[in-house]
Amino acid sequence: MGCDDFADWWFTVQNNTIEKYGLKLWSWDPGPGNGKFCYNEKHGHLQGKGEYKGWRNATEVMRKLKEKHPDLFLMAFYGRKEYGLWGFKYFDQHESYWEQTVPFSATIHPDIHADRVNADGIRLQSWWNQNFRFMPPQINHVLVHRIQEGYWDQRLPKAWDHIGWKYSVMSGLACGGGIMTVILPDNIENVPGMKEFYAKWLKWGRDNFDLCKYNVPFGEQLRVGGVDGWARIHNGHGFIFLCNQNPRPSKIVFKLDDEIGLQDDIKFTLKESYPNEGGFFFDAKHPNGLFQRGDQIECIVPAYQIVLMELSSANNKAGVTIPDKKTIENYIGERFTTPVRMLDNWTTRNGEKFSFPFNKREENLVLTTSFFAAEKIKHILESNRPKNLKEFESLIPKWKKEYPDNFAWARPDRLWFIIPSANAATVYEPKLFVNGKNVVIECHVIAGRPIIHYADVSDFMLWNQENKLELHFGNIEQNQFLGPYLDYPEKETMAPGQKKSAICSLLPGLYAKSTVYDRPVDSDMPTRITETKDQLHLIKSAKMTPDFFVSGQPVNITVKLNRPKDEIGKVMISLPGGDAEMTYNKDNDEWNIQYRPSGREGLIMDVSFFRIWAVLKGGRISEPFDVPVKWHYNK
Repeated sequence: MGCDDFADWWFTVQNNTIEKYGLKLWSWDPGPGNGKFCYNEKHGHLQGKGEYKGWRNATEVMRKLKEKHPDLFLMAFYGRKEYGLWGFKYFDQHESYWEQTVPFSATIHPDIHADRVNADGIRLQSWWNQNFRFMPPQINHVLVHRIQEGYWDQRLPKAWDHIGWKYSVMSGLACGGGIMTVILPDNIENVPGMKEFYAKWLKWGRDNFDLCKYNVPFGEQLRVGGVDGWARIHNGHGFIFLCNQNPRPSKIVFKLDDEIGLQDDIKFTLKESYPNEGGFFFDAKHPNGLFQRGDQIECIVPAYQIVLMELSSANNKAGVTIPDKKTIENYIGERFTTPVRMLDNWTTRNGEKFSFPFNKREENLVLTTSFFAAEKIKHILESNRPKNLKEFESLIPKWKKEYPDNFAWARPDRLWFIIPSANAATVYEPKLFVNGKNVVIECHVIAGRPIIHYADVSDFMLWNQENKLELHFGNIEQNQFLGPYLDYPEKETMAPGQKKSAICSLLPGLYAKSTVYDRPVDSDMPTRITETKDQLHLIKSAKMTPDFFVSGQPVNITVKLNRPKDEIGKVMISLPGGDAEMTYNKDNDEWNIQYRPSGREGLIMDVSFFRIWAVLKGGRISEPFDVPVKWHYNK
């Protein structure tokens, strides 16, 4: 791309292809290219310094394509955001696919449902895209449904996450300007209400797309116990998404001000659009449901739920219609009393109540509880048997062995007992007894990392009777018991039609008898740097041998520190395949790693240096140290 003639040819080839086949979508991976490895001075740049000229030529190619084809959707795959804000010019969307796909070392979200796990990962990556890369929110690459399955088996679309898919759609609308489906059911008629749900919320997305450029992420950065929020507000009107990735109702506190992008100094109302529709939010300080800029909102978001609120001007209103106490009590009884779902009341062997999620570290822990298995649960399970179950039921054991998924979500007709934890790797030897019978506990593991424990208890239930559960742990670490629950559909039909409701699902009073997460459960990140002067100078030297890359040939990278080994937690290096931990060689008092570069045809991260940093055992990190990278290709 550092060569003008090549850039002109490159545009012509692409333009001809787009015109010949009438294409509307076009993308590069990573692309569309640069001149980093060009040593031809006739191209108008210094040897090996063609990157800037290549970037300019690549941007010109995109400009001409957009000018020639105004409706062409340009998609960027990996690396364009490395150029900063100017790298996004002319693109309609930029990917975040592999960065938040669990098999590729993405963050872990404790859930049994594939659609929800992937949705949480996409929101986290979108949060980083905006706050770290300053990427415009409307070009966030919002993938929905099961990202991690790839192309392995063409029969996989026969299985569907009947409980989690709506969460995935609403999560995508929260953090981006549009959604892109990764997988769809092979027969949409097997998913009740899916066409209607998509029609409704795609229309909402189109009708309100102009607000997307104002989208502001707030709240927690997608962590266990926290709630992340997304607000898009302009000229006194907009929407607020509150997203709870947790297995229990969780609290969020925020202000109606710059935190959510609110600038207007007028009165507002907050009306729920999803999952309920029509209920106004109010609290003790605002009993008439009217708010103004600067007011603090404290609310509780239901477990595993995305709540959408509409913020509207209310300067001419005296208040909103507030449901009476009896209406609220009836709602609580209908939604939270029967049938049971959350199992909050656990006791130890000595009869003491076991509190969570901030539990102490325990060894040989035995917990007991009981619940009434209402006949209604059985009817809900039976009525949610997938219509096409015979087409994929026999495939699930094979899929579980070969692919990174648990497929429990494909059986909404089974009653699942879920044991969520902040980090399932720290929960040892869990055992479950239901009515005195041992039930096999499975662990959902992806890429060697435990995600969550679960068990199928369908065949152990005593319907319309009290059922006793006994849960054993070899040991469980601090703040790991998030609270088991029963996973089954909400109602006898999974058709997701919305009910008009006078009750806003965020009202704190709804959850008075529930376990509520009032703050993040996972550990805070250690304080790394408080001020620039506090940065640690831990790295004395680093070198790469040989000092240039040749395709397929290994290089050794060595680091010397000015602190002894017993003070160091780890030494890390950022490589094209991701961050890697270096190993200590006591003979030379060095930290080492060997790296084998790919060929040019497989190169994605064409960096000019590798970054190294050291971490003390207390968690503080050193200032970074960069090792120059030179590339030599013979073809």
